[in-house]
Amino acid sequence: MNMDMNDENLKGKKIYRILLFIFLGIVLLVAVYASLRRTAARFSRDFMSPFLRTVTVTEDGVFYAAQLAKPKKQLAAEVQTLQERNLILEAKIRTLQNLQTENRTLRALLKMPESPGFTPITAEISGRTAAQWRERFVINRGWADGIRVGNAVAAPDDSGNLVMAGRVIEVSGGTAVVATVFSGDCHLSVITESDNSAGGMKVLDENTLPVVRYLPIGGKYQDYGKILTSGIAEDTPANIPVATIVPRGKDVPPAAIIDQLYAEVRVSPLIRIDTVRTVVVFTKNGDAAK
Repeated sequence: MNMDMNDENLKGKKIYRILLFIFLGIVLLVAVYASLRRTAARFSRDFMSPFLRTVTVTEDGVFYAAQLAKPKKQLAAEVQTLQERNLILEAKIRTLQNLQTENRTLRALLKMPESPGFTPITAEISGRTAAQWRERFVINRGWADGIRVGNAVAAPDDSGNLVMAGRVIEVSGGTAVVATVFSGDCHLSVITESDNSAGGMKVLDENTLPVVRYLPIGGKYQDYGKILTSGIAEDTPANIPVATIVPRGKDVPPAAIIDQLYAEVRVSPLIRIDTVRTVVVFTKNGDAAK
């Protein structure tokens, strides 16, 4: 009986060794196959590269020779055709960009909160000057449409939300001039979203960002905190997003205390003036009848 058990153990060990050798053989074969495959791929690329390069050079030479053999009039006609195709593609790209802008504007108008006492009027930018590109622009609405000096002007941001763009400073019968939030001619009464601390936003130097002055010293000011219109001014609706607070540095409070009298923060307007084409002017109800 012991002999039978020993025989069975020997057979089991032999089977285990055979299976182990088979497994190791398979692993070895896979490794050799992968190595040979990579080597063969590199060799085939190196071997075929001169032939492929020769074919490409030959095709290029034939193409250029064929082009040189064409009459000048035919070449000029082909160049003109290509230019026309480029113009068509550029026009399509501009159309798509315009559609994106219109889509952003429509989404902003759909999300526009109601402002009691105000009527929103949409307008298009009809003129700008290079010298004051960021500071002001002209819109195609004016006195006849109910626009008045001081009216708040908003526009959609990149996310399709309506944000403050500026204020009307001049009006004629069919046009109006808007001073943007980057202009020294645009003054706004604003509040902080965090605790409704009120202050005045203005541009001290048109080469720098605006500041919000005369804020309470004890206010809760946060880096990147949002600034909104206060609604104190009778010609501006409340709670329109205007800007975010710019940090002054690591471990430095965002607000600077001026003469121990008030706090001041530097802000970055939310509007991207370069992309604005359509705006919303908030006119006071009844102004159109005056």
